[in-house]
Amino acid sequence: EMPSSYQKEALKAQAVCARSYAVRNMQAGAFQEYGADLDDTTSSQVYNNIPETEATIEAVNETAGMILSSEGEIVNAYFFSTSCGTTCRNDDVWNGEKLPYLNDQLEAYGEADKKRLADTPVMLENGYFQVADGKLSTEEVFRDFIDNKIYVNSIEKDEPLYRWNLSYDAQQMEDTVYREIQNMVLSGSGDVTFYNKEGVETDASGAVQQNGVSETLGSLQDIRISNRGNSGIAQDVLIYGKQASVRISGQMAIRQLFHPADVNIEKQDGSSLSGWTMLPSAYFYIKKDEDGNYVLRGGGFGHGVGMSQNGANALAAAGYDYKAILTHYYNGVVIENLNQMGYNTNEK
Repeated sequence: EMPSSYQKEALKAQAVCARSYAVRNMQAGAFQEYGADLDDTTSSQVYNNIPETEATIEAVNETAGMILSSEGEIVNAYFFSTSCGTTCRNDDVWNGEKLPYLNDQLEAYGEADKKRLADTPVMLENGYFQVADGKLSTEEVFRDFIDNKIYVNSIEKDEPLYRWNLSYDAQQMEDTVYREIQNMVLSGSGDVTFYNKEGVETDASGAVQQNGVSETLGSLQDIRISNRGNSGIAQDVLIYGKQASVRISGQMAIRQLFHPADVNIEKQDGSSLSGWTMLPSAYFYIKKDEDGNYVLRGGGFGHGVGMSQNGANALAAAGYDYKAILTHYYNGVVIENLNQMGYNTNEK
């Protein structure tokens, strides 16, 4: 999950996250019927069977038995690749109950970087910037943040995917989002809600299955992000057709909706990515020009919850040890030895 070339303290932080994740899943017994504790798919954070290295073995051994806990329970140690300058609370991504150790916070260095967002001070909590309600959730402020008009000395500001953009012409966008909506309806995946011309919710799934999205919605008129989480993450996207509209909800469905396989993702370092089947993250905004072409500008890579791996590497390079890294990303947690908690495993 993390390149072995990364800083040693970042590797140690990752080892503690992985151990916490593994033991929590062992307790849950999700794969008992297979005689297993974890699997090698996204259901268990993915295992790619990459060989061990001396650096990764050291990271495991030097943190032997150490896990993250909160209120006596092993935490959900979520992690992701790269932040856009902020992390996200778990319920803004997956709904459910808010976990106290997974919060929105600006990824910034030092007291001197305490800035004002929309004329309201950013609250400082646990020594790091905590994004309060009504800041990055507003469209104007979020756009300024992504466009670096609000300066924050971000931990990851030099990462290639800290900022990215991609462009669709009018027909590309209509073809892409209509195809993905149809796939969601037919597969029963994604949170999809249809509205008639008057904006009244309606069940259009039968019409879509019979006639297709294009016939149901009519030609594409506009796309807007209608709701953002406290950290700025897109939670609802509205697609307006000439005859009807549709709302797509949830960060994974939104990232899949724009399926950028036929367009390039331009990174801030000038390089590009191609062939991706979803957006790098749900931290983005949409701009439409007078010809109906669309530009998406965003930042980060991954869901944004928990520890940013590139952020951990940057913090390690700046001199933070693995415990400081972990307590930054998982607010209020305790780093303790598994055996001292009274848990018994078959780990040797």
